[in-house]
Order: sequence, then structure tokens, then C-alpha cells
Amino acid sequence: MVRQLAIAILASFAVLSTNGAAVEECSPQVSTDITTSSQGIIGEATSLFGDAMSAVVGEATLLEGDATSLFSQATSAVVGDATSLFSQATSAVVGEATYLVGDATSLFREFTLVGDGIFESVVSEGGSIFTVLTSEGGGAALTVERI
Repeated sequence: MVRQLAIAILASFAVLSTNGAAVEECSPQVSTDITTSSQGIIGEATSLFGDAMSAVVGEATLLEGDATSLFSQATSAVVGDATSLFSQATSAVVGEATYLVGDATSLFREFTLVGDGIFESVVSEGGSIFTVLTSEGGGAALTVERI
């Protein structure tokens, strides 16, 4: 009787430890916000990015997100091709708001998001005028059209 009770207790411990390991192995990954990046940003909708040192937006999909993503204090970003350099954007909101950027070569002042990934009236103080910035996949990649 005592032997059977001991076997039952040991068997229950074995089941508990096995179930615990299975639960630990199957536990879901917890997603966290990305706050700092030195090369690029990969995120999803409603992700918050802060202190981005370098981000490429263009046909390369280094910067992924959608119109609800918030970008803050981006110091260097390339939009479209490598000739349009953004730097020292102290506060930039993408998503039915104004995006303020600027650098010494092609100084963009503001553009607004229209609809779900279309930017209009992007003017550069360097003399170049950009008409429409379209996005692929709801803001995953931007294309710059120059006139």
C-alpha cells in the first residue's frame, strides 16, 4: 500500500515536471517596442520608434510599418533614393499628421499623410519639389517622385 502510494506520488511529480517543460517550451514570445537602432528599423503598426540614428525608407524594406507608426528624433534617414537625406528630425509623426525633417542638402520642411500611405506636397527648400510619396503595403516602403 505504501509502495503504491509512493509510486503514485512519484508519477504525479513526473507528469508535473513534463507538463511544466512543455508549457515553458510553448510559451509565446513577448513583443516589445524598439526604442533605439543604429542601422535600421523593422516594426509593425502602432510601433513606437525613438532615437533612430539611421533609417532607410525606400524600395528596400528596412523600415516597415504603417501610417500609425510614430517616429521620434530620427537623426538620419534616406527616403527613396540615396540623394534625399533627412537629418535632425526632432519630432516626426507619420499618420495623418505633419512630418518635419531637414538637412543641409535637401531641406524638407513638411509633408502630410493623405489616406493610407500617400504623401502630398513635399517641398524641398533646396529648390527640388517632390509631388507624391506613395507607399507600398500601407507604409512599408516609400517611393519618391521628383518633378
